[in-house]
Amino acid sequence: MKVVVAGVGSRGDMQPLFALALALRERGHEVAMAGPPDFTAWAAGLGLPYREMGASFEANVRDVQELAERRPLAALTLPVVAELLAAQFAVVEEACRGADLLVGNGALPAGPSVARAAGIPCFLAILQPTWVRNDAFPPIFVSWQRLPRWARSIAWGVFSATFDTVFGRQVNRGRKRLGLPPIRGFTTHLRAEAHLLMAFDPAVAGPLPDWDLPHTVTGYWWLDDPAPLPPDLAAFLAAGPPPVYVGFGSMTAKDAVARTKLIVAAAETAGVRAVISAGWAGLGRDVALPATCLAIGAVPHADLFPRCAAIVHHGGAGTTAAAARSGRPQVVVCHVLDQYFWGFQVRQRGIAPEPIPIGKLTAPRLAAAIEEACADPALAARAAATGEALRARDGLAEAVALLEAVHRPTEPVVR
Repeated sequence: MKVVVAGVGSRGDMQPLFALALALRERGHEVAMAGPPDFTAWAAGLGLPYREMGASFEANVRDVQELAERRPLAALTLPVVAELLAAQFAVVEEACRGADLLVGNGALPAGPSVARAAGIPCFLAILQPTWVRNDAFPPIFVSWQRLPRWARSIAWGVFSATFDTVFGRQVNRGRKRLGLPPIRGFTTHLRAEAHLLMAFDPAVAGPLPDWDLPHTVTGYWWLDDPAPLPPDLAAFLAAGPPPVYVGFGSMTAKDAVARTKLIVAAAETAGVRAVISAGWAGLGRDVALPATCLAIGAVPHADLFPRCAAIVHHGGAGTTAAAARSGRPQVVVCHVLDQYFWGFQVRQRGIAPEPIPIGKLTAPRLAAAIEEACADPALAARAAATGEALRARDGLAEAVALLEAVHRPTEPVVR
C-alpha cells in the first residue's frame, strides 16, 4: 500500500513520523512524506520522498515562542497559523493522490479533510494526552496541572471553543476548495473523520482516560540513530563519572550566554560534570566552559542518555520519552504547553524531582534538583524500572500492524 506520512513540528514532533515511515518501508510499503523544510535533508539522507510544507518551523517558533509562553491560546490567532493551514491543504492534497492511507500528527488539522476528499482513511498520531479532551488532564495550554475537575472542565471548554473558532474557520476554507461541506466543530470533526494513534505509554502518562472517540494507544514510536557519538563527546564520557545532560531542545533563550552560565554554576554547585546541548537557544556557545563541562550539538539521545547520571530537559514529548526509556532520572524545566504536563507526570511517577518553570529557573534551584535526581536511590530505581518497561514494548510495531489491518478503500466519499 501507499502511505502518506505528514506532520508539522520540531524534531521531537517529527521523529516518530520518520520512525513510522521507515518501519512501513521496511515492510515493503510505498511511503511519501511531507513536513517543514527543516527536515528535507534528513529525509533525503534516509532516502524518503519528502514534500516541503510551509515555512521553516524553527523560524516560526522563534517568532511566536515568547507569546506562546505568556498567552498560548493567543498564539493560535497569528497569521502564521492561517498560512500553515493553507500550505497543509495544498501539499497534503497533492501527496494523497493515489495513496491508500494518510498518517499525520496532531499539528495537521487539514489531514482529515484531505483524506476524506481522497476517500482514504486518516490516522493522526497524538504525542500528548492533553491535546484531546478528557476528564483526567487539563488542556495543553494550562501550566497548572493540579486543577480541580470543575476547573479542568472550564479550561477544556475555552480550549475547545478557541480551536473550533480558529481552526474551524481555516479548515472550512480548505474544505470549500475540496468540495466538502463545512465542519461545525473541530473536535466533532476529528471524531467523525480520523482515528487517533496515541503514541505514548501509560508507564509515563498513565493512567490514561478512556477517550470517547476512535483511538488506539500504541505506545511510543522509537527511531534509533546508528551514527556514533562524536569523538570529543565519547572521550569526555570516558574521562570521568557519568555527566548530567542539560539541553532544552527547540526552546529558545533571550540570553544564551546567561543561560549557559546558570547551567555551569548549577553543575558546579551540585558537584557534577555536565554535557550541555546547544539546541535552538545555542547553549554552550560563546562561553569559556570549565573542563567539567562540554558543549555539544545534536546527538542521538538513545545512545547518550543511558550514559548520563541524569537528564535535564525542557519536557518536550519526545525528549521526555527518550529520557524515560534510558532508565535515568530526569529534571524537567518547563517552558510552554505540554511541557508542564510531562514535568508533572514524571514527578508523579517518581522518576524526577518537582519540575521547574523556566521563569523560576535559578542556579541554586537547578543545582538542588540535580542533586536530588542523582542522589535519591529510590528515584533511580523507579527510573530504571520505567526504562525497562518502555524498552519491552514495541509501539511502532503495534502502529504498523494496525495500519496494515485497515482495508484498502474503494471510491472517494464526500459527506
